Amino acid sequence: MVLSQLMIAMSTLVFSTMAVAEITVSETSVKGLSPVGSTLDATNSLAAVDCIKDDAITATELTKTRDNGPFSVKSKHVSRQSANGFGGGTIHYPTDAGSCGLLGGIAVVPGYVSYESSIKWWGPRLASWGFVVITINTSSIYDNPDSRAEQLSAALDHLIADVTVSHTIDPNRLGAIGWSMGGGGALRLATERSTVQAIIAQTPYHDTSYGAMDTPALFIACENDRIAPNKKIYQYLLSKS
Repeated sequence: MVLSQLMIAMSTLVFSTMAVAEITVSETSVKGLSPVGSTLDATNSLAAVDCIKDDAITATELTKTRDNGPFSVKSKHVSRQSANGFGGGTIHYPTDAGSCGLLGGIAVVPGYVSYESSIKWWGPRLASWGFVVITINTSSIYDNPDSRAEQLSAALDHLIADVTVSHTIDPNRLGAIGWSMGGGGALRLATERSTVQAIIAQTPYHDTSYGAMDTPALFIACENDRIAPNKKIYQYLLSKS
């Protein structure tokens, strides 16, 4: 799927050095990528539409542009009071991608004892490349991975129902990103919600088995992480293979 390919390609924006980004992208085919997956034709069926040229999706360009992709971006505050099932946050969306068809929607959640501010940078970066993104606070900074999965799902529901951006999103092309316990939440969500077509799990923490998962996923782990060690992530992946 286009969204799953792009989630992996866009993950190179995490890295500050070209070399690391080149390694990441070289492992992923970028042929035929675009920031959108569909648009409605006369029969209301979905048809792929290219919007960003393939040669623009390169490690060099993604590293150089960072959150200054080809689209202009606006943000919309989501108050805790108006959020149903999560702790509020921010919607980030491109303002000049109307000719690109329906866009993929992505929710991003922080880790244990952390706030939206720690992951908010994902919003403008991905939105500038043609995604509609909601970065969130959790109901409590102590919420476990299962709760963070529920909150990611609630945030996606909010996103696809929001009066400002709902008409721009393909509700069947969703993604999730999280780190630490948020990464564990993204793993859990991927086993439960079929419209989530790709995830990025950064140093994901989990303390239980989430069952089979066939959702395309990018894992980012830290060599000396004692809480979510590489070995545990490897064991999780091995158990799903």
